[in-house]
Amino acid sequence: MVKKELIKQIEKLPPEAQQEAADFVDFFYVFPLIV
Repeated sequence: MVKKELIKQIEKLPPEAQQEAADFVDFFYVFPLIV
């Protein structure tokens, strides 16, 4: 999935869920670089 698509999905979430989702997306993109 493209990050832009994930961001569109996050924007549909309630505000309290957006921060968690954003953190997850950042982790999801950074983690593979670490491994």
